[in-house]
Amino acid sequence: MFGIDEAIFRALHGENPHSVLTYLSLLLTAVGSGFTTLVAIPLLLRARSRPFIAELVLVVVVVAVVVFAVKAGVGRTRPYLSLPHVHAMYMMFQPPTDHSFPSGHAAGSFSTATFLVFRWPGQLGVRSRVGLFALATAIGLSRIYLGVHYPSDVASGALLGFAFGAAFGLGFRRRAARIAEASREIGS
Repeated sequence: MFGIDEAIFRALHGENPHSVLTYLSLLLTAVGSGFTTLVAIPLLLRARSRPFIAELVLVVVVVAVVVFAVKAGVGRTRPYLSLPHVHAMYMMFQPPTDHSFPSGHAAGSFSTATFLVFRWPGQLGVRSRVGLFALATAIGLSRIYLGVHYPSDVASGALLGFAFGAAFGLGFRRRAARIAEASREIGS
């Protein structure tokens, strides 16, 4: 399995630190980092958006904890640290040095996309759903291109994120429906 993983990695890994794809990958990596969740914090101040943002933050935090635990348990070395002639394309930034498996960026981006799709299936159109998953996929691929994850790291992170995003999205949607039903019963 590792031979196929390495072969796919080498096909997708970039080698020009100053190419447009490198800059795009760095941008996607920044978007996919957990720090972008901080953008949601001001929405916690609005009473109307507070429950949804709290749900989303909970999903992202739970996924991050699970990823951290799995990384510690598996202990896989990142490709740029273990493969000859592979360099992390982070230019002036310090590349990650923690373990590689699974990809936290893929897990976080897929959990967010999946949560949104499962939480509000009727409110998001096909283009929005496709766009969310395309962005999550691009974030995952950027990690391979930059030399910090193997394809199996990204695929595993995406599956983990999908599973948690679906579970939380469905769970919160069902809870909201029960609360709405109880409110209607009390009101009638």
